Amino acid sequence: MMKKIALIILLSLPLTMQGQTVVNDAKQKAEMAKKAAEEAAKKAEEARIAALKAEEAARAAEEAAKAEMKAKAENEKKETSKAAKDEEKATKIIETEAKVDKTKRMDEKPDASYNKWETKKNERALMPTTKESATPNPDAKYLEGAVPEVNGHVEWNLSIDVPGRSAEWIYNKLGQLFTDMTHGEGQMEQSRVALADEVKHILGVRFQEWLVFRSSTLSLDRTEFNYTVIAECKDGHADVKLGRISYVYEENRGGGQNYKAEEWIIDKYGLNKSKTKLAKLSGKFRRKTIDRKDYIFKEIKNTLLLED
Repeated sequence: MMKKIALIILLSLPLTMQGQTVVNDAKQKAEMAKKAAEEAAKKAEEARIAALKAEEAARAAEEAAKAEMKAKAENEKKETSKAAKDEEKATKIIETEAKVDKTKRMDEKPDASYNKWETKKNERALMPTTKESATPNPDAKYLEGAVPEVNGHVEWNLSIDVPGRSAEWIYNKLGQLFTDMTHGEGQMEQSRVALADEVKHILGVRFQEWLVFRSSTLSLDRTEFNYTVIAECKDGHADVKLGRISYVYEENRGGGQNYKAEEWIIDKYGLNKSKTKLAKLSGKFRRKTIDRKDYIFKEIKNTLLLED
């Protein structure tokens, strides 16, 4: 009996060992599969983290680019608005200078029975003038478009190149011209150079003068004419603006009539409906204002461009 049992055990031993080998192989394969899965998961996590870092870096780069563009835009905005701020400062100074005692106005005004600048001969004119008789319509230069509006305000601009001249030279030449003009005939006491910035080379001038429409032995038709001139001088260049125009007409009659250029001489009010003629009343203001502007701009050109 014992022999039979021993024989059975001997016969079954290879099978047992074979089964154990299969189990061991299965365990090894399972371990390997587990390790492969863990390795794959680790690599996947590393890839995910790398992707997040790349996305974060891209976002940071985009934000940096936006910040740089914003800073550049702000710097450009500051540069472009610098001139506007300087002009605003000049205008405020001029307006402060304009606040004078109203009770002195009539007593201090000089007599002006005609526009001295219209009769003054300008032998240094840059270009020959054309006689009105040669123009089919003598009012052609005063018609549509002759009075420009900038941001809702009447304003004439003169941009002039002055080759080979420094900002200081241009500033000094214009400063002397404006000073002489504020002391000319027909000027009132309030006419003055209100701003003279030697560092930024900016000049701000307030003019209060008589503008004569018609003068005869029996009558004198004129208005008080107020305006400002601002000049910004640079090396080889000057920018001049003439604006902030207003009038006080027939002041000796109940305080007079006050007009602003924007409500008096622009195309809408200074011309007839068809824009072919000057308006009956405001037209004379438009004509003389343009004439005065032309004269001032010509004086500026002559001062800066003609040899002494």
